Amino acid sequence: MSYFGLRRSMRLRISATWPTALFGIHYSASGVLRCRPAPELRERGRGVVRSVARQALEDIARPITGEHMPSALDGAQNALALRLSEWGPVTEGSATEIRARITLRLAPEDRARSQAYEDARREQQLLHRLDSDRIGHLRNEILVSADAARAWWIDLHRDGSRPISWEEFDTHVLPYVGNAQDPQSKAMRTAVVLAKVMERLDSDPGRHQQFRATTRVVLQQMNWEDLADEL
Repeated sequence: MSYFGLRRSMRLRISATWPTALFGIHYSASGVLRCRPAPELRERGRGVVRSVARQALEDIARPITGEHMPSALDGAQNALALRLSEWGPVTEGSATEIRARITLRLAPEDRARSQAYEDARREQQLLHRLDSDRIGHLRNEILVSADAARAWWIDLHRDGSRPISWEEFDTHVLPYVGNAQDPQSKAMRTAVVLAKVMERLDSDPGRHQQFRATTRVVLQQMNWEDLADEL
């Protein structure tokens, strides 16, 4: 019987690189590929059979390994074994069959890149967890009351660095406090507005008299004559 005797298999040594789910990092594959060519393919010679078998293996293996991260090498290895351990057609309905025994590895440079990725990923996960904890602390402990928010602001300024000005606190933080409508908060917002008014009047003396006259009328309408007389 010739080498391509009826349903006799061809044995090929395999060495290839297949993608992982992480861009730029590959599995190194080695092993043995066997092919049982259909009669019409067998007649075309060993070179054609070899090419068809190799391409079929690539078409099967690359999508499988491409679904696995470099760190999931054992999972990729097992998935390949399940798919290739038994004879199967190279394409649906084909009489040509292949099976293979493949070992996957990570080359040193790919292993180093994979480890660098995992280290960076863990660092980002830690940062995200810290951010989540900090936001949770603000939401559950600080922004529950105006007094708690003010105490937090004061604590931030113990070293004198003033990371958040009082105006910024009143404008951007206090509105998110659950009890920001308490009398003290309302009074402080009113005081801030009046302070801004005075700053603008200082830069526009021509409107100072207009403001005093308007304010005097408002105070008189509220029956606060004593305050109106002080203007």
